[in-house]
Amino acid sequence: MQSIKRCFAALLAAALVLACAMGVSVFAESYADGTYTVPFSMEGLGRHNTAHTTATLYVENGALYLDFTLERVDPRDHAPQYDYLTTEYGDYVPELNDAAFTCTFYRVQIPHLGRVEVTARTSAMSQPYDVDYVLVIDGSAVPYAEPPAPAEDPAPAEEPAPAEEPAPAEEPAPAEEPAPTEEPAPAEEPAPTEEPAPTEEPSPAEEPAPTEEPAPTEEPSPAEEPAPALIAPAPAASKTGLFLAAAAAVAVLLAALALLLRKKK
Repeated sequence: MQSIKRCFAALLAAALVLACAMGVSVFAESYADGTYTVPFSMEGLGRHNTAHTTATLYVENGALYLDFTLERVDPRDHAPQYDYLTTEYGDYVPELNDAAFTCTFYRVQIPHLGRVEVTARTSAMSQPYDVDYVLVIDGSAVPYAEPPAPAEDPAPAEEPAPAEEPAPAEEPAPAEEPAPTEEPAPAEEPAPTEEPAPTEEPSPAEEPAPTEEPAPTEEPSPAEEPAPALIAPAPAASKTGLFLAAAAAVAVLLAALALLLRKKK
């Protein structure tokens, strides 16, 4: 049980030390960086020395630094006799100006504005003494730094767009069925040849008028019969002549037939 308490106390002490160490920077970060002239005074100086009523304040990355001047007023025979000034950040040696009866401390780091306790060693007496003082810095005119903008929550990563499903492959268009071949038109039947117009039958030739019978001739007196002569055979008719004769006979028959038909009508 005792060990647990000791561990807890050690952790608490460490936390307090860390908080104190961070307290200065946290407080200082509340002012905007820059250089400012601020009202100033120093308590505990007595009647021989006085402080100039303004000081120069530097705010750099949250840290506070101060330039201030002390002046000898009674008697005015030398600069204020200080060897150094001590703050929680260290010792600072002043720059003496006997002609102006001043000593100036430069870039003294302070933890905050308002009342700051410091210690200075003086050699104006028979032996050096450490004297406690209070620096009074009026920071009412020092602007505060704008609070840092709250960190924006990182934008949620955009969800990747769903991959588009590949479009289904288009089915191949059905092959066009070949157009039915036209059946050859049936060949036109040849137009019936016109029957030849019946040739007009030639009108039957008029029968020749009966010729007058010749008057009987007197029989000649019988002459002596000549000796019988050999009858010479008639020459053979040519084929052409036979054909013509046959054609003429047919024509005569047809003419006679036509004539008979007319008479019957």
